[in-house]
Amino acid sequence: MMSNPRGYMLIINNINFAGNPSANRTGAEKDTENLRTLFEALHFNVISYHNVKKKDLFAPGDVL
Repeated sequence: MMSNPRGYMLIINNINFAGNPSANRTGAEKDTENLRTLFEALHFNVISYHNVKKKDLFAPGDVL
């Protein structure tokens, strides 16, 4: 893997869950931050989304 950027890293981090507050992932923002730092250091373009609803997810083959 010699190209720069080496590719894309897509992070989907669902933190809040409507209808079930006990399932909320407190501190999950730190997970996204750590992943972003790691993959940027590895020369990936990082794209992240938070609290994505099922209806908003794209179908396989869709272009970002």
